[in-house]
Amino acid sequence: MLGFKQIQVVWLGLVAGLGAYTCTAYVLLALAGVELALVPPAVMPYVAAGAVALMLAGVSLKGRMVAMIPSGLEPAQRLERYTTAVVVGLALVEGGGVLVLTLSLLAGTSSWALIGGGLGVAMLVWSRPRREEAAGAP
Repeated sequence: MLGFKQIQVVWLGLVAGLGAYTCTAYVLLALAGVELALVPPAVMPYVAAGAVALMLAGVSLKGRMVAMIPSGLEPAQRLERYTTAVVVGLALVEGGGVLVLTLSLLAGTSSWALIGGGLGVAMLVWSRPRREEAAGAP
């Protein structure tokens, strides 16, 4: 079972990974001049809308799963359920960012890479694991 510090390490890994992918995609597209254009750039607003929905679903699901943890559990059992909620919710948030980044690489649009990755990182930071939440404090 993971302790709270390990949950924070997993969260930090998600943030750092998505941040690194965002920077890499942006540099490849904007500075290196990589032009794939395998996907028409006109689809990117629709991809972004889907990704935002996925990210919001992840944040909402994490919140709902945390709220559903019974208050009378032992701390170890509560932390186990909290860990599941964090990993599931934040994986969806990261997935939305990765979706936009990958399709922006295929479409050859650096601005969408920066927008999608930046939004993903911001939402991961916003929904970080909180010790009070893990302990069950209101």
